[in-house]
This record gives sequence, structure tokens and C-alpha cells, in this order.
Amino acid sequence: MDVVKYNENYFRSINGEVEPKHIMEMLSKLPSSDVKNYIYKNNGDLTFTNQVRNWGFEAGSNSSGAVYSDLDDDGDLDLIVNNLNKPAFIYQNQGDSTKHYLKVKLKGLKGNTDGLGAKVTVFYGNKLQLVDQMPAKGYLSSVSSMLHFGLGKLKAVDSVRVVWNSGKQQVINKVQADLVLYVNEADATGTYKSPKTLAPLFKTITTPLASAQKPNNINDFKRQTLLVNALSFSGPCMAKADVNGDGL
Repeated sequence: MDVVKYNENYFRSINGEVEPKHIMEMLSKLPSSDVKNYIYKNNGDLTFTNQVRNWGFEAGSNSSGAVYSDLDDDGDLDLIVNNLNKPAFIYQNQGDSTKHYLKVKLKGLKGNTDGLGAKVTVFYGNKLQLVDQMPAKGYLSSVSSMLHFGLGKLKAVDSVRVVWNSGKQQVINKVQADLVLYVNEADATGTYKSPKTLAPLFKTITTPLASAQKPNNINDFKRQTLLVNALSFSGPCMAKADVNGDGL
């Protein structure tokens, strides 16, 4: 643990060596308190609203991750929150049961049976939903490989397009809601054509400065454990002034 590593030098300077009792002493002084989790609603206009109280997420904990899955198979997503030193929280989705959904289960070829990297797009009217098949969301964390699309009041979608990581493509038209659509890569006969590449927004330029700062290989936190941020990587300061009096 970092707290042990960074305090070893302190105990060695006092006692000459680090004993198990010193480690336990360090760990006993670590603060611990439950904090509230946060969950946000996507407003659909590039803004999000905190819904902790309205959605029942007020229980305190030291959480290290969360995954979503339709645990009760009722068509909406439930939430599982992993906690430190206490059982996991399981939140059942009790939202509007009249809303419709579509689940997509991919079956890839040998070596990638879950279809990792595939892109699934659902089209309806002048709208679309796109989901990448990439269930891993963090270190040792994964959501369900079953892709979920919320459809609201829609009872069917115009089409579902699957672009596999191999470059194959298949389109399924007129798909009804409230079911699991099984898509097999072995049935794909089309080839996906990438859209025309857009001109890049940025370009690489050479620095106008005549000097370059070489980073220092110094661990500031080992020297002083109470530092908020490292100081040895800041580089030299830069100042500006109208030195020649030309107004610039």
C-alpha cells in the first residue's frame, strides 16, 4: 500500500527498521468515513441533473465501482454498486414499466465470441442510438455483454445495424420492441464502408521556443508525503511584459 511505502523512511529514521507493529500503527491512523454516491440523469441536451435523492441513492458508503444489468429480466437496467468493507448495494429499477426496450445479444466468431469492438446502431424515425460492445469499464469491472436500448413509447424500430470488429456488417430491418435480438457474425454478408475522413481540427506545429524543459526523475511525495501535488515537474516560470515599448 502507498501509505506504508511512503512512511517507511519515517519509521526507519526513528527506529532503524520497520516492524509489523509500525505498519499496524500507520493503518490504524487512516481516516475512514462513508460518503454519498452520485448518479446523474441525462437530460438529452448535453446537460446532466443530479438525482441522488429522487432515485434513492442516499445511502453512504465507500464505493469502488458500479455496473448495470437487467437482473430481474423486466426490460430495464438495475444497478450493482461495489463497496469497501460492506456488502454490495443492489438497486432495483422501479421506473415506468410501460416503456419499451430492445436487447441485442452478439455472437462473434472464434476468438471473439462476445463480439468485442462491434458497433450496434438502432435507427427509428430521424433518430438513432449507438452502443459499442465494450463491457469492460475499469480495472476488473465489466457490465453485461447484453446490449440494452431504451425505446420509450416505441413498439418497433426501423432497423438495427451491426458493424463487427472484422469489418463485416449486417442490417436487420423492422425489429419489434421488448425482445432479445440475437445477431450472429457468421450470418454477416455485407462489408462496412467507413465514412469520408473529415479534415482534422488540429495540426502539429513546432514550438517557437528555443529551449525545452527536461523532466526531473524525482519522487516529491517520497520526500514529503504531505504535498498536495508534485513540484519538480512544473518547469521554469514564464513572464510577459512589453520590453521594447511597442505596445505588444
